[in-house]
Amino acid sequence: GSGLAQVNWIQGAAADIAGYIVYLANPLGGWDSIDYVSGISNTTYTNLFSAAGTRSEGYSIAAVDNCGNTSAIGVGHNTIFLSGTLDKCSADLTLTWNGYSGWSGGVAGYSIYTNLNGNDTLLGTTSATTFVHTNLTKDATFCYSVSCYDGTGKSSTSNRFCIVANVTRPPA
Repeated sequence: GSGLAQVNWIQGAAADIAGYIVYLANPLGGWDSIDYVSGISNTTYTNLFSAAGTRSEGYSIAAVDNCGNTSAIGVGHNTIFLSGTLDKCSADLTLTWNGYSGWSGGVAGYSIYTNLNGNDTLLGTTSATTFVHTNLTKDATFCYSVSCYDGTGKSSTSNRFCIVANVTRPPA
């Protein structure tokens, strides 16, 4: 991934929607308007100034009608920020991420993927926000991502975290 947050939402039900205001959570717990997406059916936004590759970010949306009236800001959702800690002696990598929030039914689970030699592979699933990938191959480059899901088809994917497995193997 690019490290930029991409936000997707469901099209508003009102026929007179002119567009949507995109909000970014600020450090004081409020919302800052960062952009406007024109058109009722344009429901995807990529924040070109996003720092989602280095931290979790919160986003929300409000609809604007043809007369300029703005709806209430919707429920906030956050990006998933993934990082990892390598234990060089055991050749284990502990992946950690923040929990996703924003779905009324909550998160059903997280799927952990790795990419080695260009192929994405599901490592496992969990309801926790940590996962240990064991027995890494010495000097191989591993890239990881985490996707959460809610059981109704919604999902959100983390940033991509890559590491060279600079591990020490004990003498045979």
